[in-house]
Amino acid sequence: MKIAFVILPLLGSVAACRPPPAPEPSKVASPVAFAAPSAVNAIEAPPAGVASSTGVSPAEGTVATNEAAAIAKVSALPEVQALASAKSKLVVSVVDPAKEPCDTHSDKPCPSAGEIEIIAGFEYAGETTQALRFFVSPASGDIDVDAGFGLASSPEPRRLRYAVWARLNARRLRAIGIIADLPEVVAWRQVLERHDRPDDPESLGLWTEVFAKPDCTGAGAECAFTVYVGARHSASIERWNYFTVNPEARKIAVLVDSQEQAYDTWKASKPVARFFEERHPTIEFRRLDGPFPVLASGRGDLGYGAPDKVVGDTATWAHPIKQALAERGFVLTRVELYLGATYPAFFVRPIAGRPALFERASKDPWEVRLAAHALLAANGGLAFELVEDASGERSRYRYRGRDRTFERLVAGLWKML
Repeated sequence: MKIAFVILPLLGSVAACRPPPAPEPSKVASPVAFAAPSAVNAIEAPPAGVASSTGVSPAEGTVATNEAAAIAKVSALPEVQALASAKSKLVVSVVDPAKEPCDTHSDKPCPSAGEIEIIAGFEYAGETTQALRFFVSPASGDIDVDAGFGLASSPEPRRLRYAVWARLNARRLRAIGIIADLPEVVAWRQVLERHDRPDDPESLGLWTEVFAKPDCTGAGAECAFTVYVGARHSASIERWNYFTVNPEARKIAVLVDSQEQAYDTWKASKPVARFFEERHPTIEFRRLDGPFPVLASGRGDLGYGAPDKVVGDTATWAHPIKQALAERGFVLTRVELYLGATYPAFFVRPIAGRPALFERASKDPWEVRLAAHALLAANGGLAFELVEDASGERSRYRYRGRDRTFERLVAGLWKML
């Protein structure tokens, strides 16, 4: 089998335009069932002196058995299974070192003697995308990972034991997801979508620029990821901003003129995405300011007057906010739309076993803030309100992108949660 891939250089400073690396998704697809050998706990050769019915030698039979077992082990990894989706097929293959020798002069790690090199990817619309690269030892059964394969950058060292890589990769995907949900990044993505043209396609460019140190758990810079956000074209990329994030330290920053600035400080400056004059974001970044409906007593259940539209049958209502709410432990029961059907009030209740939002915020304000970001992103960047019924009490929360977190309605006044 012929394996073709591109090794991307480690990136330092970013030029105005450069070839784009492969995009990194903020969320991986849910795993689905696929046809693959069942997992094995050990890689074993057939008994000595036993030839296969196809006439291959015992040595060749051993190699084939080891390769099949290695494919089974790799195929069973959750990160590999997650490459498959309802529209794509998982592809896991052995690299033939005789046909595709490893370049020992590059920064790409090479398999050690006796190891089996495996590429995992997926096939979609007739095209195969390679995503992960593994090294499996038949002798020990150990699995190593090329942590920089297909990415714009890589950790140090680039070759990691699977368990170490899995922890690092989970942190990386979480870091990317946090940045992708920032209200300003959502607005920037919408700017690009509005200006996208067939003759000059644009999309959000977002990937890991600098890795955190593997198994780093402190608050220092070595434990943070740097995430690149820009505009992606067919043959180039243009940087908008660098963000750094340390999920465990609960810290987000923006690199402004090569200096790290706290995200909240940068946010308070009301940044806009002036990139080129024709892309001046007069619509998307204004959404960060709301608006909110005017609250007045005696004007309906919520104090906004009669809603413009009501969704009572949420079971058949298709909207990304439903999944976003479910992922955060809420059941959507009703939707009321105000301000020309642009401001939704989502009536929710916590799922069984999950506390009310106020209790969550008192215990973990960081996670509640991230939830506000994610729900805003699912609502297309538009301000929204949660009307929560929990334990026989009703509480109301609203959020717009310019605010730090939710506001809560207390005695007729909106106060920061």
